[in-house]
Amino acid sequence: MLHGSVKAATPPTDCSLERWRDEGREKGARAREDLRNGVEQALKLLGQGFLAHPANAKLRDELAKGTLLPQSTSMPFSASSIA
Repeated sequence: MLHGSVKAATPPTDCSLERWRDEGREKGARAREDLRNGVEQALKLLGQGFLAHPANAKLRDELAKGTLLPQSTSMPFSASSIA
């Protein structure tokens, strides 16, 4: 038991290592969010490029009709637009 006049040490949640760990978690979460946003934007740009390419009329037609199958194993469109 401690006498009431004795102050406890710094709480574990307020030590430098804990603050550093918490800051790292926050920065990591922000970095993941930024990365997710970048990947999403890149996928949208690629999709727009594929749709805009003149050789991809079939892709545009199937997408418009709702008959484009996502499980297709072959590329029914021209990938030359990304080169």
